[in-house]
Amino acid sequence: MPARSHHRHITHITVILLVALILNIAFWLYGRSYQSVWVNVPPPPNQSQQTGAGLSDSQLAYRSFSLMLQNTGDYGGSSRSLIEYDYDQLSEWFSVMDNLDNRSDFVAYLAAYYFGATNDETKLRPLTMYLADTGERDYKEKWRWLAHAAYLARFEIKDMDLALSYAERLSALEKKHQMDLPGWASQMHIYIRNLQGNRDEAYGMMLEILRTEADNMHPNEVNFIRDYICTRILTPEKAENNEICHDIP
Repeated sequence: MPARSHHRHITHITVILLVALILNIAFWLYGRSYQSVWVNVPPPPNQSQQTGAGLSDSQLAYRSFSLMLQNTGDYGGSSRSLIEYDYDQLSEWFSVMDNLDNRSDFVAYLAAYYFGATNDETKLRPLTMYLADTGERDYKEKWRWLAHAAYLARFEIKDMDLALSYAERLSALEKKHQMDLPGWASQMHIYIRNLQGNRDEAYGMMLEILRTEADNMHPNEVNFIRDYICTRILTPEKAENNEICHDIP
């Protein structure tokens, strides 16, 4: 290649590189003020599109959506507070996930222990509805989500009527699905009634439990119920005159 042609070739390459550099700098100056915008929880897919993310594999779609929900607030190197999430939209996603797999507990864990960490009671209400419905399914240990819904209603939302409604649904599960719930779960509605001031009703329910179930209960549980009646429901004067309050270990 002649020296003049070689020099012209080098010049063309240099010009191209300089133009590319100038365009790159101009693009950076133009776009440096733009940042990714969080659009909150995206709308869930309709029923015909739900398995599309998993190439018609419902389990793959379930896992893909689960990962997306877990990380939906993390984008562009930043993260969003739970109080900013659209919990109504989240509840719709939970329904989608149930359609894909209603036996897995992953989304319920996510709802109860991750999204449930917000202290905004208006956002917790739709979440407790999901947990309560999940907890009534006839699968092993699902009832714990209904118990968690009652916990959130009582201690976080501070709505005793809502907590009582969940506790009563929890108690009804024993007969509905022939479950053997622990005493604290099946008797939760009684504790809440007592806290509401319905002492006579709570007392009657506790006595009925002792009358009908004491023979099938562990002695420690029987003693706990007796102690609860005598120290939490009855006044000291009434407890002193009530024979079931005598000689509690």
